Order: sequence, then C-alpha cells, then structure tokens
Amino acid sequence: LHTLYGQSLRHNTNFFIEYFALDLIMEDGECVGVTALNMEDGTVHRFRAHKTVLATGGYGRAYFSATSAHTCTGDGMAMVSRAGLPLQD
Repeated sequence: LHTLYGQSLRHNTNFFIEYFALDLIMEDGECVGVTALNMEDGTVHRFRAHKTVLATGGYGRAYFSATSAHTCTGDGMAMVSRAGLPLQD
C-alpha cells in the first residue's frame, strides 16, 4: 500500500476522500470505472478509468463473531459479484 501511495504521489494522482464506491461500471464485460457516493454532500459521481484497482478489505463482519474491524463489510466483493465477475481469495 505504501508503494502504491508513493507512486500515486509521483504521478500527481487526484485523491477523492470520503467517497463510497457503489458499483463497477461495466461495458462489454470489462470494468471501465466506478460509481461513487460523495459522503459530504450526497451526490453520485461516475469515475471512468482504463484500469480499476479494488483494495476494499475483507468481509469479516458478515459473520456473527469476528475479530476484524467493523468496516470489513464486504462492500468491494459485493460490487464484483453484482458485476458478474469472479471472486478470488
């Protein structure tokens, strides 16, 4: 994660803080971006991209008893599943 962040800074990447990813944008079976909710004002945005990297964490909170953080709700894997893409551990 540190390497990805460092490279992002080198390439003047724009960061969108406090956005919640809702769904992948799919065209002809390929992911071409993501729709996201701006948590500050409630607006929905479309981010189109040539490549999409998902780093959303696990889904430990899907179970009654787990030691993972309360934020590990599986939202990223749900987006992948809704898009009809395979999930992999």
